[in-house]
Amino acid sequence: MIDDRSAFYAERDRRTLQYGADLAVLERPVAVHLGEDAVTTRAGQVMILALINMLARMYRRLVLIIPDGPLVARSLVNTSDLATACVSTAKAIDPFIDLDLNPRRRSSMPGVGIGLAVTTGLDYYLGADRFGATLATDPVKIANSHSTVFGGGLAACLGAAALFRVGHGHRATPRSLSLWDFSEGDQSSLGPKEVEPVNVGDVLVVGAGAVSSALCYWLAEVGVTGRWVVADGDLTELHNLNRTIGLVAADAGWPDTTPANKAVVAARMFDAEPFPGWYHEWLETHSNGRPDLVLPLANDYGVRHAIGQRGANLVLHATTSNNWTAELHRHIGGRDDCIDCRIPQEVQARFACSMGPAQPGTKASSDAALPFLSGAAGASSGRRTRPAAARHP
Repeated sequence: MIDDRSAFYAERDRRTLQYGADLAVLERPVAVHLGEDAVTTRAGQVMILALINMLARMYRRLVLIIPDGPLVARSLVNTSDLATACVSTAKAIDPFIDLDLNPRRRSSMPGVGIGLAVTTGLDYYLGADRFGATLATDPVKIANSHSTVFGGGLAACLGAAALFRVGHGHRATPRSLSLWDFSEGDQSSLGPKEVEPVNVGDVLVVGAGAVSSALCYWLAEVGVTGRWVVADGDLTELHNLNRTIGLVAADAGWPDTTPANKAVVAARMFDAEPFPGWYHEWLETHSNGRPDLVLPLANDYGVRHAIGQRGANLVLHATTSNNWTAELHRHIGGRDDCIDCRIPQEVQARFACSMGPAQPGTKASSDAALPFLSGAAGASSGRRTRPAAARHP
């Protein structure tokens, strides 16, 4: 049982600190301003909820300027108005978070604005149009179209990354990115205004960690058809909260309940079917199973190699790296290379004469990441699951 603030943060933030964060920065407040114009759009609400979701996994103090309005986007918590959803989301992720909803004066804290009707002088502003996301130094419009949910999600990732960089003494470069064709700049394609639910047949999602959770989070906004199965044998731990945008503290058993299986948590976000076991256990009961699409979003038990060896017709996998990147790879049978070609297995000789006990805590985790990286990787893989992307890579 974790019953105090320092113990909660010591466990929750150890991967964040390992990734290079400064503890003093995490204690400083950051501000998020939502414009009246953005409140009325579903994409604007998707953006603000996702941004608060990511910031609450890093920062311990948030200043929120959120106008009143009915909730029209999906929320991790059950409520009917946007302001309550923002506050409840932050507190569900971090029960100890310090929220200031009525700041009396302007301060020098890092801040980001969403939409046009926001105060001037903030560090960055976020906007979106269809599949395009913009990080700018002046207010940006949010288009009111169905597909702008994609651009809004990506903009939230850019905003969270920008605030994190500002807090650590670095500036983020203003930019426009497109999830439609992964291009950058003013000439990038924004894609269509309307999108249908993702329809790619039967899908097996292997792993329900940070990237997979982000994928499920975004899929819940656009919807899916067909049968989706999420497989993972792991239970949620508190340190997973720092980078897994679909989890809240209660999923990790905080303060005194049983931790939830990751596959169950991920699957319930978009009504998929959970398989609370590992990929090799799924194979034991589905030896003839041939999903139309396999998404290897796990690392343990040599799962990428095992999936590659089965020769699936279509495999998409996304990951984060220790170099501040969110990566996406595609593997079409008979056309593209395999997973082992992209991410070779690490083979290391082990000598009994040199083996011995290691000091606890001295080994760095191989899956340390930050929420905006896993969020971006999940959004990219969600975009790639659309049939048009498979036909026209």
